[in-house]
Amino acid sequence: MLRLPYSLRFVSGPMLKWEMWPIKKHANRWIILIAYLMGLSIGVHLLNLLTIPALVLIYYFRKYEVSKWGIAKALAIGIVILAALFFIHTPWNSCNRILVRICYLSMALD
Repeated sequence: MLRLPYSLRFVSGPMLKWEMWPIKKHANRWIILIAYLMGLSIGVHLLNLLTIPALVLIYYFRKYEVSKWGIAKALAIGIVILAALFFIHTPWNSCNRILVRICYLSMALD
């Protein structure tokens, strides 16, 4: 049985809940929850970045009339957001880890 990481479930669950929620005044609160959970879960594992194109497609299917070019544009936007976050987050995270190791080494030498 395929087991997804729990943080991936915590992000994809509200995505589907928002998609099923009727269009009301407070329905966009789910988007804020999704963004918050995504920020928390990316700190745990980068696999959650892969939910971004799915979120863009769900948003497209809910807000716009479906067409082949629309799907292609939504998927392209999702991939661009994914690439931007990956190239911003990963080098910063790697640099942070190197700095922490240097601090630990300097403390061990004292």
